[in-house]
Amino acid sequence: MTKHKIHTERGRLSLLGVLAFLVGLVLMSIDPIPQDTSYHLFADETSLGFIPNWQNVLSNAPFAIVGLMGLRYLIARGQTDPTGFPQSLGWMLFFTGVFLTAFGSGFYHWYPDNFGLFWDRLPMTVGFMGLFAAIIGERVSERAYVVLVWPLTLMGLFSAVYWIVTESYGVGDLRMYAFVQFFPLLAIPFLMMFCPPKYSHGYMIMFALGCYVVAKITEDRDRQIWILTTGMVSGHAIKHLAAALGCYVLLRMLQIRSKWGHPTD
Repeated sequence: MTKHKIHTERGRLSLLGVLAFLVGLVLMSIDPIPQDTSYHLFADETSLGFIPNWQNVLSNAPFAIVGLMGLRYLIARGQTDPTGFPQSLGWMLFFTGVFLTAFGSGFYHWYPDNFGLFWDRLPMTVGFMGLFAAIIGERVSERAYVVLVWPLTLMGLFSAVYWIVTESYGVGDLRMYAFVQFFPLLAIPFLMMFCPPKYSHGYMIMFALGCYVVAKITEDRDRQIWILTTGMVSGHAIKHLAAALGCYVLLRMLQIRSKWGHPTD
């Protein structure tokens, strides 16, 4: 198993750089991607009391719960571990993004439009980049993590700002946001495949990514699922639940994993 791993820091950084270059090259070779306004037309248009589109609004609650659980765990871990928790900032950013996504996404689904979608996407970029930075620190290099954690986070935030600004000028461009969202999904499996792990239970990261893939599929099949279930549940609501489950899987991984060579909790 280890003979296919890249055991030098330079080699791991080269792998990361090549992947980033290739994905960036593909995105830059295509025309700007404006936001399709039909994206805002969700299957769930029902109200629950004063809450419009209630399934898509309330299904964000698990993000707030998991985000708070993650932040509470990291804070407690930091207080009890005198050596510090490696990559804790990246994980803190991840769970902060998860927590804030509950409110950003809830706000967006209350009245879906580009302005609300901006506030939905903004905290998600913090979560994406925080997770990616943490994985870089654990699989590639702690030095690379220290250098990249804040630039990655700022790039994520800028991608959402860049999109909404270009939309306001009628030349919407989602390419940078697409990079922020999908490049980690591509890069993390490669890093896990070719970079030696520091911790046990790494397979749970792949399970979490699988949950996100399910979330994207159900998002795309929003209306079909609504029709199939005769209006009982929308595909987009399932998307929220699947994505939140993936975030919880990552929290459980942090709680039960151990460094290789040490007993598992």
